[in-house]
Amino acid sequence: MSEKTIDKNFALSADFNSYIVSHPEMASDLPKNACVIFELKSDSNLNRENRKLGKELMEEGKKCFKAIKEGKKWRLEKAFG
Repeated sequence: MSEKTIDKNFALSADFNSYIVSHPEMASDLPKNACVIFELKSDSNLNRENRKLGKELMEEGKKCFKAIKEGKKWRLEKAFG
């Protein structure tokens, strides 16, 4: 994973955590110990790298969800199901 993608994921993680604080109902949709893979509608390179990581994690038996940012809002989907 490139350094640029890692930096984007750190920024998205902080933004997603802030969103969850304001929308706690979304957190209830995540199982305990689930991994969250970030996607942006406008960044196909980030999405491709994160999907690859998500597939690897799922092969290890982890539960993964996609957190997709659309504008200022986030939505969750089961990943790679």
